[in-house]
This record gives sequence, C-alpha cells and structure tokens, in this order.
Amino acid sequence: MCVQAVEETAYLCHCTSFYTVRFSLPDRRCAQLVWASICLIVTGPVGAQGVCWAPPPVDVNVSDSAATDTLDISARGFAGVIGGTTEFTGDVSFSFRGNAISAEQASVSSDRSNIELLGSIDIESPEFAITGDDARVDRTGGEISISRAELTLLEMPARARADDIVIRSTRTISLHELHFTTCPVDDVDWELVARALEIDTDAGFGKARGVVFRFKGVPLIYLPVLSFPVDERRKSGFLTPGIAERDRTGFDLTLPYYLNLAENYDLLLEPRYMSERGVQIGSSFRYLMPATDGSLAVEYMRDDRSIDRPRLFVNFEHASSFGSHWDLNADIENVSDPAYFEDLGDSLGSISQTHLDRFVDLGYYAERWSMLTRMHQYQTIDSQIAEADRPYERKPQVYFSGAWGDRIVGFDAYAEAVDFDRSIGETGWRFDSMQELSLRFGRGGFYLTPAIGVRQTSYRIDRTPTTPARNPSRNLPVASLDTGLKFERSAGRDRTWTQTIEPRLLYVRIPYEDQSALPVFDTLIPDFNLVQLFSKFQFVGADRIADANRVSFGLTTRLFSGNGREHRQLEGNRRYESEASRLVPR
Repeated sequence: MCVQAVEETAYLCHCTSFYTVRFSLPDRRCAQLVWASICLIVTGPVGAQGVCWAPPPVDVNVSDSAATDTLDISARGFAGVIGGTTEFTGDVSFSFRGNAISAEQASVSSDRSNIELLGSIDIESPEFAITGDDARVDRTGGEISISRAELTLLEMPARARADDIVIRSTRTISLHELHFTTCPVDDVDWELVARALEIDTDAGFGKARGVVFRFKGVPLIYLPVLSFPVDERRKSGFLTPGIAERDRTGFDLTLPYYLNLAENYDLLLEPRYMSERGVQIGSSFRYLMPATDGSLAVEYMRDDRSIDRPRLFVNFEHASSFGSHWDLNADIENVSDPAYFEDLGDSLGSISQTHLDRFVDLGYYAERWSMLTRMHQYQTIDSQIAEADRPYERKPQVYFSGAWGDRIVGFDAYAEAVDFDRSIGETGWRFDSMQELSLRFGRGGFYLTPAIGVRQTSYRIDRTPTTPARNPSRNLPVASLDTGLKFERSAGRDRTWTQTIEPRLLYVRIPYEDQSALPVFDTLIPDFNLVQLFSKFQFVGADRIADANRVSFGLTTRLFSGNGREHRQLEGNRRYESEASRLVPR
C-alpha cells in the first residue's frame, strides 16, 4: 500500500458526488505484503467493494521497478491540499486488484511517503471482517499499522482483537495485546490472550509471548513463549493439551509433543495423566518413503492402579507398491485386554468397538484382471459376544477377478478360495466362482445389458459338528437384464448447472435350491441401500444364494456445476418382488 502520486496535482473525476484519484504503486512487494499477510491471518482473500469509477488497474505481476501498479481511492469529498497534505473526506475507500479498505477520512503527505486513514476502518469479505479505529502507511519504513483492530472469522466462527497490527515490507506481522476466542461477544467462556505475536511469513513460523489461556475469566495455563508454524512447514513443539474429567479416569490431562525428526518421518509423543489410574505414554510414528508409507501407534501404561496390571494398545498400518502391478497392505491392531477402550478410550467411537481388525494383503493388478491374497483375523474385545458368534479367521483368502470383451460382448469371472478357522463350529475350505456372459447395447443416454451366468460353490469341511456332508456343493444359473436411461437439462438461474434424471431397472432370475447342507461361514443379509437394490444377490457372502424372480427400479437425480463436479444426489427407489424368498441364513 505504498503510494506515489502520478503528478503533483491529484486528478479528480466527478461522478454522483464521488471523487476518484489514482496513485501509482511502484513497490510491488509492499503491496503484496499488506494483502497477503492479512489473507494469511484470516485464511481468505479480501472481498471487492464497489467504487464510483476507476480505470482498470494493471496486473501486479511486474518487476518492483515498474510503476504501473495502481491504487484507486474513492471519496465523497475532497478537502484540497492543506499544509502540503492532500485531504479526502467522507466514505474514503482504497481498492487494489479487487480488494478494498474503507475509512472516514484519508490524508496523503506532500512527499507521498505517508498515508493516514482516520475514523472507522473496515475490510470485509464473505469469510471475514476487520475493523479498526485508524491506520497509517509509512512508505519510507515499509509498513502499515492498524490501531485497535478487531477480526471476525465468519465461517468458524471466531474473533480476535488487538491494540494494533503492524505489517512490514520485510514480510513480518506484529500484533500486540491479542485476544482470541470462538465464543459469542456476550458469553465468553474461554479466551486466549498474548502480550505480543510475531509472524514471519518467509520463515513460515510465528512466535507468541506472554500467552495465557483463560476459562470463565480465570487464567489456567501460562506460557512465556509459544512458537508455531503458519504454513505447511512442520516444527517440533507442544500441541494443544487435552483436559477432561471422566468417570473411569478422573482428572484426565494429555500433553502432546510433536517431533519433526526428518522430512519423511515424524513422531508424536502423548504423555497422559489420569488421577484414578496413573500415567500412560502414547506415541505415533509416521514414515513416508518412495512407494511406501505407514504408521505405528503405541499406548502403554506400566501399572493401572484401578486393576493393578499393565495396559497396552498397538496399531500398525503399512502400504507399499512394487513396480506398477504389486501392492502390499497391512493393518494390525491389538489390545492387552477386552476392557481397554471402555476404561481408557477418549471417544464414543473407540468405546463402542467390538472387534479389532488384523490383515495383511498382497495384490497383483493387471489391465484386465487382478488377484488378492489375504491373511485376515479379528481380536474380539466385546466379552458379551459368544464364541459361536465370533467371526472366522481367513488363513488364507485368495480372490481372483477379471473382465474381458469388446464393446458388444463381455465376459466377467471371479473366483475365491478361503480357509475358515476358529475354535468352535464348522471349519474348512470354501471354493466359490462365477462366470458371466453379457451383451452390451447402448447409445447416448441409453443402455441395455442382458446377461447369463453360472455360480458354483463347493466346500471341504474339516470339522463338521452340525453339517452331515463333508464336501457339499451348489450350482445355480443366474440370468439378468439391466437397463437404464440418462436425461440432462440445464438448471439454475444462469443455466450453468446440469441436472440429470437417471431411471434404472434390473430384472434377476435365480432358481430355488435347498442349501441347508451348506455351512454358514461369513454370510448375512445387509442393510437395504441403493447398492443392495441393484445387486443380483440378496446375501453378502457365498454360503447362501436366495432364489429370485424380481424387478428392481430406481430413480436417481444429480446436480453438476459447470466444471462437472457433483453437488447433490437425491435418490428415490422402489423395489418390486414377484416372489418372496423362501430361504433364511441358517
């Protein structure tokens, strides 16, 4: 916001009681600092304000030596040149590249090195609003200061106030006597106060001094110095502490400390004190390497005073790619006892868990087919779940899927082999496969796909406490007809939106077969949803296949913006069945 008059005498343009003056901006870095720094604080660009008239400003993407950047000033009155200072009065507004700052009065020194904005200062946008009593621009010193500034973030919502904000050409920002809160004006439950705040945008860090956290006006935490990042760069240091009072832990205090060990790995340490149980140490290590990433989280308590025993939780996640075809993924969780999350969990999601997942996947992906090998098991942490209702271990599970064909004829196939194991009930291998031949007809917004296939399932039972046959099998034909339409129309006042109406109909025919001789390893009836509506099979899992002679109909409407992004999806569906299923899971 450094300004320099084009000529010694300001040019005036009369327009409905407004006067417009144009100043040249030779110092591009100073102007960028003012607006970029304010945007950095409020996380959003300054919104444009209307002016009476001004020639279009030149793009700022020029060298610092060029004097083509412009700053437009609008005012209701022009007081003239008083004592070598040019005075403007009444609704003064500065606009620059669509950004605006307004004041009641403004004065420009004779040497054009200083500008003073007097009265109420306002900066507004859809994301934030800034107000102040006055502002000063020192072109020689390369800084702008706003006195008694108040900042409101409209989306959070949050607000802050400071005695003054100083923005310098060295790309640093200073705030003094800062107060920050997310509470409404008339009900301030908590407030963060800092004696001084310095932000260095080039270094990417800020430093606050004399930081006090107040709750209901009572100071609870004091930090003499607080350093923090202001961009994507990482910095070691303490994070926001967690304070709670829980029935099972008593007073609960967590002090997380972040360690930026290297560019591609870091560590979070979370010491936790619980007045009813003792001290717990938590850690989370993350790593990132070419084609590999993962994390290891560990929570350990040497002695839980409530139960007089140690507690431990481990979660390991890993993903790697080998070349363009092979992937390795692992997710392994373990707790020392079933009541771990109930006693020490800090969220409803963790407390409500019944099983912990453990799997290792090795996958191969080609152009038309893929194969997955998985070792999968669960740790059941809900003691109320009976042994007979706990999930099976898959040791291993091998899955193959492929699709071939051209624009008219398609052939799809999949096959699965799984070894199911647990301490109670049937155990053994299941082999399941399906081959399907389809014809694909389509043009524009219409498609029609008739298909015929066969699904084969066979078992090799190792332990048969309830199933009489050791090698039962099942073979069923599956016929289907899938068809749909897609209609589009322009929508919205400016007709830049696109709305679609997409009716779809699916007919499925599967004959009935008695399957009571087959075991049930992992099969269930899922909750009804849009995906299930257009599934050819009623059950999830291969142990049961429901007979079907049904028609499913669905109607979907979508709304797309001009760039093709979907903004809303509304679905209305009805399902018609000509014959009720005669099969139950067991």
